[in-house]
Amino acid sequence: MPDVEAGRFGGAGVFTHVKDMRLAQQVASQLIDAISKGKLRAGERLPAQDQLAQVFGVSRASIREATRILEATGLVTVQHGKGAFVHASYSAGEALPIWEAWLKAFSTEVIHLLEVRKGVESSSAEYAAQRATQEDLRVMEATVDHDRGGLLLTEDESLNLDTEFHAAVVNASHNPLLIRLGTTLVAALSADRRATMSLPGRKERSMQQHQEIFAAIKAGNTEDARRLAAQHIEDVRVAVIERLSHPHP
Repeated sequence: MPDVEAGRFGGAGVFTHVKDMRLAQQVASQLIDAISKGKLRAGERLPAQDQLAQVFGVSRASIREATRILEATGLVTVQHGKGAFVHASYSAGEALPIWEAWLKAFSTEVIHLLEVRKGVESSSAEYAAQRATQEDLRVMEATVDHDRGGLLLTEDESLNLDTEFHAAVVNASHNPLLIRLGTTLVAALSADRRATMSLPGRKERSMQQHQEIFAAIKAGNTEDARRLAAQHIEDVRVAVIERLSHPHP
């Protein structure tokens, strides 16, 4: 089986150092992303743990845990004495089954985070409708305008716009505690957001809902802003539950 050279990724910007929150999950999410994009191919052996630890800027313990996560999702197989290999059944272009495996592995945590996010973002949208400045609205509108062309955007571009929109809404609340909570959730949900956005029709539905939330905030309609923001997150939660109940064939 072919090996993956760590230097091929570390110097090319494929992987980036991760922060101190959910280290192993963040490492695992970057590896899953590489598998879905064909940068790690079926049958390839992952670099040694010490090499990956250097590339990601984490401890070997975090790399071992990330490997266990990938093994639990079925994305890699570990052969004792030989290393970890990308499972032969996964290949580039299979983003849905790959990220569906992530949702299965962390289903409870994903649901709990979405429940917290629902409260934070609905409150943020309500206060944003009261307090948003013209600059706040300009930042939000810029993400919504790009969203309208979302079908032509890459997966990474769509995810970045999604993150920017939600960050803009939270920032427009001008409540430092909500902003701190929102920032923490963005960091915690980086992999989960990619997984949920891979669900069928989710990207298009989110684009539409972003536009509706923005319109309510711009109009100063606090009730609609809160309701629409809560419904947006609830729709994601329900989509995750339904997908796990009816998995990809």
